[in-house]
Amino acid sequence: IIRMAKRRGLDGIAITDHNKCYKGPLEMDGIKIIPGIEITLKGSGHLLAYFIRDDIEPRRSLVETVEDVKRIGGYAVLAHPYRESHGWIKNRSDDDISVEAALEIIDGIETGNASVSCDEYKEAVDLAKRSRLVETAGSDLHMPGQAGFATVRVKEELNRDNFIDVLREGQVIVREESKAFRDEVRVGKKMITKLARKSGLIRSEFTKRLFFSLVIKNFFRFKNIQLERIDFNLKN
Repeated sequence: IIRMAKRRGLDGIAITDHNKCYKGPLEMDGIKIIPGIEITLKGSGHLLAYFIRDDIEPRRSLVETVEDVKRIGGYAVLAHPYRESHGWIKNRSDDDISVEAALEIIDGIETGNASVSCDEYKEAVDLAKRSRLVETAGSDLHMPGQAGFATVRVKEELNRDNFIDVLREGQVIVREESKAFRDEVRVGKKMITKLARKSGLIRSEFTKRLFFSLVIKNFFRFKNIQLERIDFNLKN
């Protein structure tokens, strides 16, 4: 990831693995690293937390989770809020707070996400403008070749103290390459799964796991090779 980030002109990245906080070095080969985590909420929505190095218990309400993030000095940002899978607005639990109440306790909204549709992106932007919350962006990277697909161009280096102020002046960028990748992956996974079901390869739990490890993972390995060949530099 660091190698691809350098090649594509990034100065820094945020590491936000699912339900596991980043605890590694804060700089590698000249690339600054913001530590964070992507927390699964009750109802399956996701919340991004930046500038924290402690794990946070998943599958709780948005209110409880945001309280924990802020208690340890982090920033809470709704991840891809309108995405059909794991967007909090589409997947919040029945007993969760309203959207308007949520906007009062979070710090920002991830509008630029490389895995969401154009409509989901526009809805997130409208929400951010209406709430006057800062916008963030992320490549939603699950393989190194996606590095730089969605970023924020800022005028000065982000840190814990200036996070909100710098992002207010930032420019969200979502590369065209992300749309092509989304479409190819959606079609590819659909075709592979359809063939597997027809042939009876994923009838049991064992064959499902075997199928995933042998076919789906290799499909993404092949896609990553293609993605790493895409050449662009965000500083140009």
